[in-house]
Amino acid sequence: MKALNDDNIFLYNLTLQKQSNYVHSCIGNFIDINSDIDSSKELKLMQDVKKKKVKELQLCIATETHIELYDVSEGTLNLCITIPIFATITAMDSFVIPKAPYSFLAITSDSGVLTIARFIRESGIIKLKTDLNEPLSRTGLRRLSPISYLNIEPYGRCLMVSAMERSKLCFLLDYEDNKIKISSPLEINRSGMIMMGGTSCDVRYDNPCFATIEIDTSRNNDFHLVFYVLDLGLNHIIKKSDYKIRKGANYIMSLPELSKYNIRTKINDQHSGIGDLDDDINPFVLLGYEGFILIKDLRGNYSLKVQIPKSGGQFSTKIIAHSIQTLKKEFFILLQSNYGDLFKLTIIPDENDRNRPVASISYFDTIYQAEKMHILKNGYLFSNSEFGDNYLFQFESLGEGETLSTSKSSEVSKQFERSETLENLRIESTQKNANPIISSCITNDCPLTIMVRSENNLKLYKSGVNFNTMISTNLPSSPGKLWSIRLNCNVYHKLLFLGFQKSLTILEVDDDSIEELRIDKNPFNLNKDLTIFVGAIGERSIIQVCENEVRQIVYDKDQQTYVSKLDWYPPAGIRIVCASSTKSQLVLALSNCEIVYFEIEVDSQNDSLNELQSRADMGDLITSISLSNTNRSEYLAVGLKNSLVKILSLSLNDTETFFEVVSIQAVMSSVSDIRIIQGLDMELHVGLKDGVYLRSKLSVTDGQIYDIRTKYMGPEPVLFYIISNTDLTMKSTEADNDDGEEESDEEENVGAVIRENKRTPLVLIKSTRTWVSYEYKSLFYIKPLLLENSLSLSLVTEFRTENMKFNGCCAINSKGSLIIGKVLDFCNEEKWFNLDEQVLTSASNISNDPQRNIEASDLSQKNEGLNDRVDKHNDDHNGGKLEDREEDGEEEGEEEEEEEEEEIRKLGERSLINRKILKLAMNNETIVTISNLTALNGCSISLVKNDKVLQNDTTKQNIEVLNEICCLSAVCYEDSRHDPKLIISAKNGTIYTFSLLFSDSRKSSTASYSLDLLHKTLVDDQVCAMLILKDLILVPIFGNLILYSIGKKRLLRSGKCMTPPSLTKVTALSSWNDERIAVGDIHESVMIFDYNSDSKTLKPIADDITKRDVISIEFLDSRTVIGSDKYSNIWTLRIDLEDDQKVLDNVENPMLIASENSSMISKLPNVMECPFKLKLTNHFYLNDIVTDIHIVESAHISDRPVIFYTCLQGTIGCLVPLLTKAQVTTLNAIKNEMSNIDYTFYSIQEDIGNDKKNYIEDKGKAREENETIINTNNTTTPEGAYSIVNRNHSKYRSYYAPVKNIIDGDLCERFLYLNSNERLEICKNLKDTKPEDIIRQINEMRTSYM
Repeated sequence: MKALNDDNIFLYNLTLQKQSNYVHSCIGNFIDINSDIDSSKELKLMQDVKKKKVKELQLCIATETHIELYDVSEGTLNLCITIPIFATITAMDSFVIPKAPYSFLAITSDSGVLTIARFIRESGIIKLKTDLNEPLSRTGLRRLSPISYLNIEPYGRCLMVSAMERSKLCFLLDYEDNKIKISSPLEINRSGMIMMGGTSCDVRYDNPCFATIEIDTSRNNDFHLVFYVLDLGLNHIIKKSDYKIRKGANYIMSLPELSKYNIRTKINDQHSGIGDLDDDINPFVLLGYEGFILIKDLRGNYSLKVQIPKSGGQFSTKIIAHSIQTLKKEFFILLQSNYGDLFKLTIIPDENDRNRPVASISYFDTIYQAEKMHILKNGYLFSNSEFGDNYLFQFESLGEGETLSTSKSSEVSKQFERSETLENLRIESTQKNANPIISSCITNDCPLTIMVRSENNLKLYKSGVNFNTMISTNLPSSPGKLWSIRLNCNVYHKLLFLGFQKSLTILEVDDDSIEELRIDKNPFNLNKDLTIFVGAIGERSIIQVCENEVRQIVYDKDQQTYVSKLDWYPPAGIRIVCASSTKSQLVLALSNCEIVYFEIEVDSQNDSLNELQSRADMGDLITSISLSNTNRSEYLAVGLKNSLVKILSLSLNDTETFFEVVSIQAVMSSVSDIRIIQGLDMELHVGLKDGVYLRSKLSVTDGQIYDIRTKYMGPEPVLFYIISNTDLTMKSTEADNDDGEEESDEEENVGAVIRENKRTPLVLIKSTRTWVSYEYKSLFYIKPLLLENSLSLSLVTEFRTENMKFNGCCAINSKGSLIIGKVLDFCNEEKWFNLDEQVLTSASNISNDPQRNIEASDLSQKNEGLNDRVDKHNDDHNGGKLEDREEDGEEEGEEEEEEEEEEIRKLGERSLINRKILKLAMNNETIVTISNLTALNGCSISLVKNDKVLQNDTTKQNIEVLNEICCLSAVCYEDSRHDPKLIISAKNGTIYTFSLLFSDSRKSSTASYSLDLLHKTLVDDQVCAMLILKDLILVPIFGNLILYSIGKKRLLRSGKCMTPPSLTKVTALSSWNDERIAVGDIHESVMIFDYNSDSKTLKPIADDITKRDVISIEFLDSRTVIGSDKYSNIWTLRIDLEDDQKVLDNVENPMLIASENSSMISKLPNVMECPFKLKLTNHFYLNDIVTDIHIVESAHISDRPVIFYTCLQGTIGCLVPLLTKAQVTTLNAIKNEMSNIDYTFYSIQEDIGNDKKNYIEDKGKAREENETIINTNNTTTPEGAYSIVNRNHSKYRSYYAPVKNIIDGDLCERFLYLNSNERLEICKNLKDTKPEDIIRQINEMRTSYM
């Protein structure tokens, strides 16, 4: 890979998809989603809202690195905003203070700061504003730092933060003058006490109480239940109660205040006990143990034990999550076990025992294991899953099932059987997540497609814009031109024109049907000439431009027919080469290099065309002309064959300059197409015959060209098609709803207004494939258009009907079919990929040879049939819903039912863990995926070709299950003489070799494959990595590198290399052109070997000087490797150029080179196992473990290779090499300024506050600007507010080692979210730099290189 110079590699890191391992979640009313009021008017809004009681219908979820806000008021997970946090979030919760109209967020992180923040709206954008940052400890994740646990009192009066060991801090919270205030911390230090969990108790308005589970390490690791009470009168926190409890407590939660449900919480009515001398509320907590739960109170009066029910085959049942729902006269708790089972816990008064509490448990349902669950006020349950997708459920009933266990029952609870269906819940919305990504594969570089596997789904992340085909029909022959006509007096398109070589076909659109136009006297030229342009002009006119004539046809509304109005002919021997029109203008380009101009008078009612007598001579052959997409264009763009673009003025204000050239642009080749588009700005799109696309901007005042963007689109000429009525926020789900449901008139009108405000022109680009060019939130994007079966669009025209008001188009695809559809799911900086899922057959459905495949009965017995759940809604349960729902009375279609059934099938116990995804080198279209089964010792195999799953010939399903083979690593072996081989190393120390046989798709209707076991080889070691070296297989066994060849009965040993003693467990292997081998060790970093194919020997040449726990490695060039470790670092190591040359000169015995260094020769081999050392050239902390690294030579036809990586928690990112010094200097300066943004703005605020008078004299007018930046709402911005949690960015990215030669692009892109004044302040420290220059530089990294 080419670098800036021989010694350094500079990379630009970008996160394309953020983590999806959501470990924190909370609900609240954070912001009014439907309001457009900015923060400047927020105070008035708060006063109006104070009197209203709002429901908590918003959801805030967070990974370790970012926060997301969702609105769930409509029963869907509607994403509002994503906030990146350059820190590690350790705890997050929401709270409401009585006087505040909104919910606050409390956050602790590795910054060592307690952050109180809230969501605000500023300039129409939702932001997370920090109200205060309270220092707690030093930065970093430390066991004594009180950042691990966060518990907030239910009424928002105080909160407690706790460390894993010893330290606890309690803060009082208050809200006055529309500001949140926090007290000095009240400290609790108990040395030797390890905290296992904590909760805040419900005591209403008594003194706040907190309960914790702690382990006393000084006394035989005893478990204690400790209650802490904050005395508000004395402003002091005390340890109220401390009970020694049974060991093994692993979960704690507080119960609602039981006395208000007529449950007796005190032993004596006469207050005779010592603990009953006051009327304080006695809080209760629930403790989770293995196999049972325990309910205890502060005073020690009660200890209710309830067994956790078990299903067949379950062991070690524990509680992992809960959610409480309080009703008017009762409450219930949903508890989830580590098997995913939901139990309904109720606590009621026992009328036969003086209303003392009695707890009972019943089975409710089964879903995926959750980190946390939330029941919302509108009757929905959100499950924040530990792995995979998150779900929003609707309660179908309250689950009045059989009581399985009570606090008065015997020690043994009843067994229960999981239902085959979701009885009490129904899936309403799903949040698709990628985690965990163990292995991945890039299946295509254009569009960039990354494949991962999750459970029974193959997930394809495609970086492109979706095309949703609604109608498709075959044509007898493929047309060369296509136009759609919407008269200016109509709302929708009425005519389609298909232009052939010497004929024209006209189709009429009427009532959702398309038929050929049939009229008695057709005024159009149908078969006498080549039609080169058709457009609408005036109110009711259509212009047909042929090579030798122009016809104006007018629609007669009274007669409902078309009549001819004007015929115009060019001079003899002259042809018309191209044309363009607006509502009032028509421009023709002639073969004699002249331009003819027509215009309709504005006041004219009869659509009369007037020709301008003077003509413009361009001096060379005109290849394309364009007017803007407005009612009247002020400029005309002309593309010439001599590689020039000219802009002509058409302004009526200055008749002297009319038709004069106001600007000229020289391009690299002849112009193939040109368009002027009026959106937010006036844009000029130029396509060249050599495949280069240029997008510029035109000055509205003088027509000058500026801000030129260039991208190579392919070897074919570039052509443009415009869709003027496009909503860039429209998604596939919205399109389906619009097509399938009828909206009320009011909703339709409101929706139409919103869409009209959002609409923007869209440019479709045709070269070797179809691309989409658009601008969204000041960023420019060029993305490939995604169609089925990898097709492209040859011709496109805008198409708008009553059922397709936005984003619609009519097109001819590469097969010659006429299709009508929508362009949807536009990628942007926050959403770089579109997800395409394919469902595989559940492993439990495979029944085949018992010696090779797991029997379905065995697997279903292990999984209890959870992977085959089918939704059968029970109408009898509707009476117990949390909230009444309206019934549609309509039956769902078969397709919707199948989709719902497939979704519910996934809610069983997770049975698969993706292990490896491989691509066949000789057949790049075929992918092999291998996943291990969690229930039994086995793995499943599936093959994908052209993004479609192949069927297995043996099982007749799309997967095959291999018994007793738990995959650790796998490779595909290929040669031109034999069938491909799949080689799997298993956990039992055996290497299995399978033959892959593919059926001929020409003889069979569906492509299929078979997997035949050739042999197995016992190696007695767990092989975690293998590598193909030409015709050999490199296998690391007990620290040695063994070369195998494929024999008839087993793998044959062909060579052996004794590695240095430091290598003990090889975890990663990579090769460079089968000449050099990089070996990654579990502890000893990377060692590079030189491979001699003649002698089949490996010789070590370079190793690292630092210990690294390697996860994955890849070669960048012959002397550079990139790798990752288990501490979330990514780095590159390189051999010096001089040392590399020495190795090449002494390749037979590289260890002789060490003799040149006499001081080190005596230390061989302990210090110098290799003659040379690798040099660290790049280092970066990602906060996610990189599991796979891929080098893509040209993603989306870029001019440089890009490094893509996938991470365990679902992160997908890339590293772009920077090849010029100017790029490195500019981007590094932007990164430094954004890294110091907290210091920059906080220093300005301090200067203003300390000495206003001196500040005015020194800074002058800058003071007013800075006050606008910092004190927009006349409030003081706390220190670290711009980084939200006051985390130093450089220290964060240098968590284990200093960041080196990698620029954080995610931080640079935060510049886009600053307001105009803040951007100007940042630019002051960058010499001769404007905000537009920074935005363009940031935009170019995404547009040009990926």
